[in-house]
Amino acid sequence: MKFLIALVFLQFIAAQEVAVEKINSVLEHLSDSKKYIPEYIYNTLQDMNQETRAQIAQLVNDVHEKKFGPPRNMEDMLATLNKEYPLVAQVANQLNTFYRQRLGNLGPKAQEFFNRYEAHTFETLGDDASEIEANIANHAEQLANDFKELYEDPEEAAKLDEQFPEFRNIYNELVNENH
Repeated sequence: MKFLIALVFLQFIAAQEVAVEKINSVLEHLSDSKKYIPEYIYNTLQDMNQETRAQIAQLVNDVHEKKFGPPRNMEDMLATLNKEYPLVAQVANQLNTFYRQRLGNLGPKAQEFFNRYEAHTFETLGDDASEIEANIANHAEQLANDFKELYEDPEEAAKLDEQFPEFRNIYNELVNENH
């Protein structure tokens, strides 16, 4: 989930100035990937009002203008959002709570996988959008392989299917790519 949101966020970082119309456009295009996004997350993002979307645009512009450095971890990111962007923080906190509750119900391998890649995402955030994109591209294959391995363990797969059924669609796409 966070990987998808990070990829969407990267689109904004490269932009000169982001307006609420760009946020609306990106959210509209999320429907193309709806089968991969947990329903609660998708609906929460789609249901954001224009004021919240405008605050997201301001956040993106502030990141582009380097008004603050990249967050070190989720807590750091949420603290910045809570302080500077309360409407965005409300949505981010809802999504994070949903994610953490589901994450806690996964098997140990899946928990380790998601925690490891979350930490990796924050470790590789930098000031240069092209560096971030290159880092994601360099690790995409390993990420896909590690993700597929989770489904090779029937217990892990069952818990993933229960907590994040949409992720099975990602797995199926990855498996079909290799055939």
